[in-house]
Amino acid sequence: MVIDQRDDLRPAEKFFHWLQQGIPVRIEVGPRDVAKQSGMVARRDMRGKNPVQLEEITLHVCELLEKIQEKNTNIDDSEGIFDEFKAKKNSGIIPGLGSGLLVCNRKS
Repeated sequence: MVIDQRDDLRPAEKFFHWLQQGIPVRIEVGPRDVAKQSGMVARRDMRGKNPVQLEEITLHVCELLEKIQEKNTNIDDSEGIFDEFKAKKNSGIIPGLGSGLLVCNRKS
């Protein structure tokens, strides 16, 4: 997970930067969102964003990442590009593109 604290860019420029980096899910939390204890969650592969309570945001993002992975299972992976991701996903740890890890606790 990356917290983009650059003050020299407008929000749209930050969004575009991370879109170019391939980040699958973007979480937006501003001062008003903090006051409401919520944030906005947007998927890279879909238009729009949804409000999510901060206490539920980790579970929500983990579920979104699983949905994105399910959607991508039909991609030809003859070169094994997703093997490392699948192994980490099955362990409950999803790589954060070199910026950290998001740990998804699976319900048993």
